Amino acid sequence: MTAYVHIGTMKTGTSSIQNFLYLNRSLLQKQNYYYPISIKNTGRLNDHNPFAHKFNTLLNKIDDLKILSRELKYLSNEIKMCSYNKIIISMENIQWLLNSQQKIKYFYDFLMCIFDNIKIIIYLRDIAELFTSMCSQAIKDNTHLDYHFLYPYQNEKSKILSNYRQILQWWGGVFDKENLIVRLFDRNEFYQGDLLKDFVYNIGLQWDDKFQIPIKENETLDLIGFELLCRINRLNPFMYKSRYFDVVEYFDRNCTNGNQYPHLKFQPPKEIIQSYIDYFEESNEWVRKEFFPHKERLFPKKDLSNYKENYELKEMKPEYWDKIAEFIADIVSSKNQTIQDNLTQIQLLNNQLSFQTKYGTAKTRIQNQLSYKLGQAMIVNSKSVLGYIRMPFVLSYIKDKHKQEQKIYQEKIKKDPSLKLPPLESYPDYKEALKLKNHLSYKLGQALIQANKTWYKGGYVKMWFEIGKLKREFKKLN
Repeated sequence: MTAYVHIGTMKTGTSSIQNFLYLNRSLLQKQNYYYPISIKNTGRLNDHNPFAHKFNTLLNKIDDLKILSRELKYLSNEIKMCSYNKIIISMENIQWLLNSQQKIKYFYDFLMCIFDNIKIIIYLRDIAELFTSMCSQAIKDNTHLDYHFLYPYQNEKSKILSNYRQILQWWGGVFDKENLIVRLFDRNEFYQGDLLKDFVYNIGLQWDDKFQIPIKENETLDLIGFELLCRINRLNPFMYKSRYFDVVEYFDRNCTNGNQYPHLKFQPPKEIIQSYIDYFEESNEWVRKEFFPHKERLFPKKDLSNYKENYELKEMKPEYWDKIAEFIADIVSSKNQTIQDNLTQIQLLNNQLSFQTKYGTAKTRIQNQLSYKLGQAMIVNSKSVLGYIRMPFVLSYIKDKHKQEQKIYQEKIKKDPSLKLPPLESYPDYKEALKLKNHLSYKLGQALIQANKTWYKGGYVKMWFEIGKLKREFKKLN
């Protein structure tokens, strides 16, 4: 079994790749490739982070491998149980989290318990572009509002993310260089100019025109988005992170089209950008020689002579105000939809309450059925010797009373048909109420009614065997 492990370098389209794999799982399986779902968080389509962060937490403990095999059993079991020979694993930010060769070795040991062959896929992005994108992400994450003023020697995160020589030496040292699939995150380098097609091609898949293409997400903020969100972050008005991330979604929808408005494209200070290019130049050259010897440079040389710094919004044009107006309109529209959804939900609840006031609940109706009432009485009276003695009289009384109640009900609806109760299936709690029919009370009552119908065929003898069987089943369940 072969594993293709995409280690998700930051800001290289990892979310798009993961969403693509998730959306097309069935088509991948037709080509004998399997994408595990136990890695994925069920709440959101693009949320793969919990696995990676959990993994990193485990690696900080003493008996890492034992904990790993226990805590990640769901992933391991899913893979072992599938019948496919090629497994694709993509984990957000795993390259960032496994920031030592020792941690990578632990990861290798875990994978080797499952797979015979492992290929590591990693995309490398131009240093300057990566830094610019990370500036935007720092604002979205509300972690460092002045990230765009950090020089590389001050930026510990960048030292881990952008030192491609160290990354490849570590991963190649553990998994072997020939098992690394190193790609450049550049449209001109992608197979047929497309990231998804490039990923598919490099793991040996055939492109299928039926593949679903996910919507792009988590793009770099433009200058308006950068300024607005930065100011919101400084005010810190959000008590809960979930509310903050809801706000970030508005920015992703409305403030990430810097390419459409060139003057709004966020660009860090020129001196800072140049410092990153220079700082990692030697590392990039090593990567070029080892993995891309046919190229003159790992990434195209940047000419910063005409570079226009644009990290502050110094002027407002009419179309910029339009963008802000659209941003506000999106918030208002979304909030109005939320209000409407809440009103709809309230109306549904009111309808249910009105229905229940007039007709009661399905649960009550089932509890009023003869089977349930007889079974309930059998359970109550079986708890003492006196109860067993009086049980036949109690059951006879319940049966006669129920018959009388049904007679009164039929007379009422004969006089006034509007009093007839609706079908049980029309009650809001019908599905939940059906569970009562699996209760011991209901089953015992059913057994007694059946015994009454077949008394001449030894129905009561059969009933005692049936009661014994029911009690044993319910003991096992409880």
